[in-house]
Amino acid sequence: MFNKALPIWLKNKETEKNIQAKFKAEFIGSDNTILKITGATNYKVFLNGTLIHYGPSHGAKGYFRVDVVNLKVNPGAKNTLLIEAAGYNCRAYAAVSHPSFVQAEVVADGACIVATGFDFEGFYVLSRVQKTLRYSFQRHFTEVWNLSKDDIRHEVCTLDFDIKHLVRRAPLPDMAVENISDVYCKDTFAREENTWQIPGLQGAVYGIGELIDGFNFNEIQHKPLKELSEFCYTITENKKTFPCVINPNNFVAFKCAKNTCGLINLKYKAERGTKFIIAFDEKLVDGKFDCRNWDVFNVIEVNTGSETSFTNFETYGFQYFAVFAVEGTLEIEEVNVVKIRNPIPNPPKLNCADEEILKIYDAACESARCNSLGIFMDCPTRERAGWLCDSYFTAPAVYKLEGNTFVEDDFVENFALAKCADLPHGMLPMCYPADHPNHNHIPQWAMWYVLELNQYKDRNKNIDIADYKELAYKLLKYFNGYENELGLLEDLPGWNFVEWSKANEWTDGINFPTNMLYSFINKIVGEWYGDTDLTAKAEKIKNKVLEMSFDGKFFRDQALRNEHNVPVVCEHISEACQYYAFMFDIVDTDTHNDLYKTLVADFIPESGNWPEIEKANALMGMYMRMELMLKWGHAEQLIKEIKLFFGHMADITGTLWEHKYMAASLNHGFTAYLCVLLLEIFNN
Repeated sequence: MFNKALPIWLKNKETEKNIQAKFKAEFIGSDNTILKITGATNYKVFLNGTLIHYGPSHGAKGYFRVDVVNLKVNPGAKNTLLIEAAGYNCRAYAAVSHPSFVQAEVVADGACIVATGFDFEGFYVLSRVQKTLRYSFQRHFTEVWNLSKDDIRHEVCTLDFDIKHLVRRAPLPDMAVENISDVYCKDTFAREENTWQIPGLQGAVYGIGELIDGFNFNEIQHKPLKELSEFCYTITENKKTFPCVINPNNFVAFKCAKNTCGLINLKYKAERGTKFIIAFDEKLVDGKFDCRNWDVFNVIEVNTGSETSFTNFETYGFQYFAVFAVEGTLEIEEVNVVKIRNPIPNPPKLNCADEEILKIYDAACESARCNSLGIFMDCPTRERAGWLCDSYFTAPAVYKLEGNTFVEDDFVENFALAKCADLPHGMLPMCYPADHPNHNHIPQWAMWYVLELNQYKDRNKNIDIADYKELAYKLLKYFNGYENELGLLEDLPGWNFVEWSKANEWTDGINFPTNMLYSFINKIVGEWYGDTDLTAKAEKIKNKVLEMSFDGKFFRDQALRNEHNVPVVCEHISEACQYYAFMFDIVDTDTHNDLYKTLVADFIPESGNWPEIEKANALMGMYMRMELMLKWGHAEQLIKEIKLFFGHMADITGTLWEHKYMAASLNHGFTAYLCVLLLEIFNN
């Protein structure tokens, strides 16, 4: 895939944590010049001083996807290519840990003209402070910058890695710039000493050790989140114009048009040694960043040098951000956000005149853009991880919006190539590319991979389902080991996940939604490969679930063994369990017509009917309901329910949320599924 380039890094730094490096080369190109590049972790690419690319798209462990970027060079003149890369060497969910490297070459008219290992000089970026806190349990390190420290030249070494290259099919990021036209708020802040207790971040702060990589708390000098937690302030809309001067103990806040993801760029004047803190989040709570309840470190500390601008390195998700002047005076002249998303430049126009529905559709499209860069991500904030099950809903949406399966091709391939020594044989990782040193996995998510493959083979006619036979049978063999004397799965290990509701407290013992799903994947795999034993097994599981779970009115969620070791069905009933039964062919509208009618009429979101039954949350009960309502032909009612459930989300953030209430991620990948539903209703 490379003509000449070799993997390189700063000599003796390839296994150090949180190292920032730059690699520079000069060349004379032509009108037909491209860059081919990959690396272990994130990098920025600058051409003649302008940021042109952000990568990579991560592959499976030992595999690295190669970005191909068209370069708009000055033909016949000298051009400068600069690659700025992070070397994390840190296990996380956002990427697989690997010793640091960059591999790149510039090709003009088909000939390689500069390549790593031959033509690039290296620089150690001392301005990025190495020993910082983790950004979250799922991602790498927070950013602390001392810009008074200059880059120093550092010897470059070539690395003898067993690297396998993969094509990047997924689109490159759009790099669109949103110019912030005015200051949302300018005000003062005071300081108040307090005990620094942020429960959601205790593991990432104090849990560093065998399972969580990072630096010990007492090694870390800079703790900007602790400072932010001591600031007393209120952000209320009070618009100002640029330039905007902020003195010590002053702050300015900014608001994007909608929730987004990318890089924050500030242009300013400041004396050397000025210190400011950037805080950012998807929401404000009572006019503040709700940092006491964060499970991420949404803070960046900057100590200035002689520069006149700053752009952070990692891409984050936010709608609000603020700059707090801690020491010295800062004059902010210009602010913009460089968006790092899947472009999806021309989504289908929705043939609808309802303004509220159009706003929800736009919010679903934006959620798709932010969560389908390279892979299908859950969110652009705390994780940027490729979760199964979420992808079942995101994949058809991106296919509808882009008209191709390029992102899904890479996503599905990553899981097919996954070799996870930390997981049981045959089990798929719950999210990937990622590290799972605690051996955690979600057994149900591996089943959802089968469900996605079943639809993916229809979206991409070029795949051969026979290529997945070994994977499918290994997975079923794993589950065979947890079948009880009734032929049902019981006491599955790992993090069992049915839904973000109380239904997830009823997964011990025999969980009926899980067994409904298990019946269905046996049926699917049996049909793929003409295996009548599997289709018969699926029918047997289905009949046993019907016999035990259905009480004549509703399906119950769980059975536990009594003192005589006999399974006894519990009285727990969730709304989600009913949708599992219909979605996975345990019942249909003919065999269980009364239940079907009850679900349609009585379980409208927020209706309050059947208070004894645990109501569905967004993932995945609401999405299963919406899919079923469309299948059942209740489009008019579904439109009303979509407005009821999602309308406020589109109004507040311009994206759709992980839960039905304002908590956790407010920009979540699976919410893009609304695009599929709305296009089916209005454009067909």
